[in-house]
Amino acid sequence: MRLIWSALLVLAIPASAGYAQTTATDCAPDRVVLPHEVDFVVSLAAVQSNLERCQGLADCGEDARRLFGLKRVDGFVLDPAGDILFVGRKGAGLGPLDFDDFVVMLRHAMHEYAPVTHHIDAQGRRVATRTLTAPGVTIDPRPESIAALNRLVENTTLAQYAQDWPLICQTPMDAKTLGIPHGTGPSAKMMFADAMLKTISNGLSPVPDLPSVHDRNLTRFLQDGTPSSGSMTRYWFSAGLHDILEDNGDYLFRRANVALLDEAEHLTSAGEFAATGQTNPVARAFSCDMTRQFPDLMDQPDLGYLKDLDDVFRWGLVAQLLVSSDAFARTGFDTTWLLKQAPVRLYDVPHEFTGVSRIYRWPQDAPADLARKGREGLHVVFASCGGVSVDLRETVKTVRRDANGRVAHLSRTVLLQRPAPTARSWRVKVGP
Repeated sequence: MRLIWSALLVLAIPASAGYAQTTATDCAPDRVVLPHEVDFVVSLAAVQSNLERCQGLADCGEDARRLFGLKRVDGFVLDPAGDILFVGRKGAGLGPLDFDDFVVMLRHAMHEYAPVTHHIDAQGRRVATRTLTAPGVTIDPRPESIAALNRLVENTTLAQYAQDWPLICQTPMDAKTLGIPHGTGPSAKMMFADAMLKTISNGLSPVPDLPSVHDRNLTRFLQDGTPSSGSMTRYWFSAGLHDILEDNGDYLFRRANVALLDEAEHLTSAGEFAATGQTNPVARAFSCDMTRQFPDLMDQPDLGYLKDLDDVFRWGLVAQLLVSSDAFARTGFDTTWLLKQAPVRLYDVPHEFTGVSRIYRWPQDAPADLARKGREGLHVVFASCGGVSVDLRETVKTVRRDANGRVAHLSRTVLLQRPAPTARSWRVKVGP
């Protein structure tokens, strides 16, 4: 994975349930996965066996680490012979999966990363408490930086404003990973996707058919002179609309969407970030459009990091369902190596970022055809707050039993078309 860091303002705070639900339903993409679209199967036992043999050897096991070519995981099937079979797509246009992501998300789901604290209760007994935090990332702007920007807005001329704003925005911000170790694959991929989101939202990285927040504000300005909002907007990726079918411990993800959520914020007198309780219509339109277009955007070559983010969410869902359904106990699959011994690669993910801003001078920086509109002013865009939260605890509660036999048919096909008990992966053809 190529890591290219962009500065950003990020604040990962859980989404409000009301807006999360609104985004999931009103802005959800139409795309669903049907059983006959599943065309590839990978054996978890075979992946583990291959990587165990290659442990400590250079240039060994990469095929297994990439799950023998599986590009998207759409569920799993239990093999009574003691295996768990990942099912999905091997489409040529999709980026590769990384087995490390599954290992990290499984360890989180089985509380391997949850810190334990001890205290003595009222009866004098020693009590252990394990705290579980959803996987996520946060890059927090330091409150003093935002306070300085607020003072600048209130006490300076336009020219001084344009000169000092970028300097203040360059002050350091603190980056953290939540729930899983910092620098693991999921940590790096979430951080990178969120960093790139900031450059998309402020127009520094244009995306076809997805106008940036900057472009939307500029359009409003040209139409009726409405200035851009002075409030900060927090954007964060979260689990979107899901439709998960289950039958006898086998699962198919008809929908497993990633949603972009937003909320207007301000800095309180106590130096803390808080929601304003208001909706920025421009930010809401941007987040809704990105949520709706997300499956198409992640297929674009230049936006492969969105595919990486989608993979993290899907592996998180697989891990949660494997644990909640007792899949390992039902199949007799020994998780010792996965939880305790499997090595995972670490990436050099910074703990601190330099901020970035964008100032658009009107009409100096405007295209010639737009400059003739005659409006004058200074349009300021700075990296918005945001983050990633892979909290799937409520999502797994929405699983519905498949009463139409589609998952059962998929399961039978996967098991019957396995070419040999030791086959590590195989193509399947599932009839409609």
